[in-house]
Amino acid sequence: MNPLRIIRQWPASFSGRIFISLFLTMLILALLFNMLFIDLQKQLLTEQTISEGKGQAELLAYTVRLGVFAENKEQLRLPVEAILAQQDVLRVAIFNKEGKMLFALEQQENDSTEPLPAPDICLIPPQRNIDSTQVKIHENGFCFRAPVTTKNTSMSPEELFFEPEDVAWSEEIIGSVQIVISKDRLTRGIKTILTRNFILAAIFLALAAMTTFIIVRQATRPMEELLIRVKKKAGITEQSQDFDLLNKTFASLIEELHNSFRTITGLKLNLEKKVAERTAQLSQRHMELVETNQKLTKTLTELKKAQSHLVQSEKMASLGQLVAGVAHEINNTTNFITGALPSLKRLMSGLETILSRYDDLAVKHGETVKENTGKGDHDYKKMLTDVDILLANISKGARRTGNIVRELRQFSRLDEERKKRMDIHDGLESTLTFIYPEYRNRIEIIKNYDETLAPVTCMPGKINQVFMNLLTNSMQAIPGKGTLTIRTRQDYGRVHIIIKDSGSGIAPENLDRIFDPFFTTKEPGVGTGLGLSISYTIIKEHNGEILVRSEEGNGTEFEIILPVNG
Repeated sequence: MNPLRIIRQWPASFSGRIFISLFLTMLILALLFNMLFIDLQKQLLTEQTISEGKGQAELLAYTVRLGVFAENKEQLRLPVEAILAQQDVLRVAIFNKEGKMLFALEQQENDSTEPLPAPDICLIPPQRNIDSTQVKIHENGFCFRAPVTTKNTSMSPEELFFEPEDVAWSEEIIGSVQIVISKDRLTRGIKTILTRNFILAAIFLALAAMTTFIIVRQATRPMEELLIRVKKKAGITEQSQDFDLLNKTFASLIEELHNSFRTITGLKLNLEKKVAERTAQLSQRHMELVETNQKLTKTLTELKKAQSHLVQSEKMASLGQLVAGVAHEINNTTNFITGALPSLKRLMSGLETILSRYDDLAVKHGETVKENTGKGDHDYKKMLTDVDILLANISKGARRTGNIVRELRQFSRLDEERKKRMDIHDGLESTLTFIYPEYRNRIEIIKNYDETLAPVTCMPGKINQVFMNLLTNSMQAIPGKGTLTIRTRQDYGRVHIIIKDSGSGIAPENLDRIFDPFFTTKEPGVGTGLGLSISYTIIKEHNGEILVRSEEGNGTEFEIILPVNG
C-alpha cells in the first residue's frame, strides 16, 4: 500500500480521530495552564520588587533620621548615594515633616550624582503626615515613600541611636523618604519567564504528542483489527462508516446480550429464592447454635466460679475449725498458767515472810542461824526481786497469748452464714493480728479510723476474709519497706473502708481483669488468682461495692463500701 495514501487516510481513521481529539485537548489545557503560570509568576515577581523597594525605603528612613532631625544635607548624601548606586534605582529624595525637600539625587546618563534643587524630583508629590510605607505603581516604575520617625523630638542627636530603656519615649514623624525604581528588571524577568514557559510548553506538547500517539496506537489496535473483521464481513471499505458500523454492531450485540440477560435474570431470581430459603434455614440454625453456645459458656463460667468459691469456702471453713480448735487448746494452756500465777504469787509472799523471820533470828542469835541454814550464801532479796520480774513477764505473756487467742477466735468465724452486727475496726485489728508476720519490721501501718463508725450488719467471717485478701495483696505488692494506710468513714448510711499501699501499682491493661477468677500477676506458685474474685463476690452478696484505683509506680487503693443495715 502507498505510504502517502496511508498518511492521508490516517487522520480520518479511528485511531487518527482519537489522537487528534486528545492532542487538541492537551494543547488547550497546556495553553491555559501556561497562561495561568505566567500570570502567577508575573504577580510573584511584582510582589518581590515591591517588597524589596519597601525594604530599601524603610532602611533609608531609619539611616537618615539623624540627618533629617538636624537638616544636615552632608549627613544625607552618603546614604542617598548608597541607595542610588543600586541597580534600577532612578531617584532618591528626602523631605522634612512639612513636606519640604531637604536633599535629592537622581540617576544620570553619565552615572554622575549631583544635588538637585528642584522640588519635583519624584513622581509622587510630597505629602504630610504619612505613618506607614506607601507605594504607587506607574507606567515606567515604582515610587516608594516611607516616614522618618524618632522617639521624641526633644532628645539629643546621640539619643536617636542610643535610647535609654528606662525612659518612656513617644514616637513622632520628622520627615519622609522617596525612592523611584525602574521597571526594567521586572520587564526583563517577565520576558525571561515568557521565553522559558513557551520553551517548556513546546517540549511538553512534543512529548505529549509522542506519548499520546504511542498510547492511542497501542490502545486502538485491537479495535481497528475488530473493525477490519467487521468491515470484511459486511463488505464495507469507506473510512467514514467506522463509528456507524461499530454502533450497529454493538446495538446488535447489546440486543443479544439483553435477551441473554433476561434468561439469566430469570434463572438468577429462581436461584436467589432457593438460596434465600436455604440461608434463612441456616441462619436460624446458626442463631440457635450461637444461643446454645452462649448458654453453655455462661453455665461453664458459673460452674467454674462456683467450684472455685466452693473450694475456697471449704478451705476457709476447715481453716476456721482448725484455728478454733488450736485457739481452744492454747486458751486452756494459757488458763492453766494464768490460774496458777495468783497461787504462785501467794506462795512467794509466804516464802518472803519466812525468810524475813530468818533475818530476825539472825539478829538475835548471831551468825549461827545463817551458818546452820546456809542462808548466808545467797542474797535472797535479789532472788525474790528477780522472781517477781519473771512472774510479771509470765503474766504479761499470758495476757498477750490470751489476746491473740481471742483475735484468732474472732477471725475464725468463717463458716457463719447468719448476719450480725460487726465492729469494722475489730475485724481490721483481728486481721492485722493474724497476718502480723507478713509486715513485721517491714511495713508501717497508718490507721485513720472514724471513731463514730456505726456497726455493720454482715457476716463477720466473710468480711474478715475480704480484709485478709486485700491486706495480704497490698503487703505483697510492696517489694521492700513501705507504708499501708487504712482509713474508715461513714456517709449516707454507708461505711467506707479504704486500704492504700505504696507498692508498684497495677498496669492499666490489667485493671479491668483483677476481679476475674484465676487471673493473677504474681509469680507461679505465689497466688491462685481467686482472692480478689471471692472478695468481689462476698461484697456483692452484702449489697456493697469494691472499687480500685491504681497508678503504675504509685501504689494501689482499694475501697470497700458496705451498707450499715445490710
